[in-house]
Amino acid sequence: METLNRAIKAFRLGIEGEASEALTQLIDQLAPITSKLPTEITPKLNLLLDEILNAFSRKDYLWAADLLEYELYEYIIE
Repeated sequence: METLNRAIKAFRLGIEGEASEALTQLIDQLAPITSKLPTEITPKLNLLLDEILNAFSRKDYLWAADLLEYELYEYIIE
């Protein structure tokens, strides 16, 4: 997913504006994906998205990038 990779790269480079834009687009793109996931996955995904947003708000961009790359990526690929 191009938007996910763009968000990860922007977070790793500390480009806040690009990361914010890519994250917003990514969340918009996740809506159709989440509707196809098993019901028990949805709460886990919501917690993960909440943690990503919290990392972004406290400017912990590397943690946000790690969560996107190593945690969220799993949900999207499956």
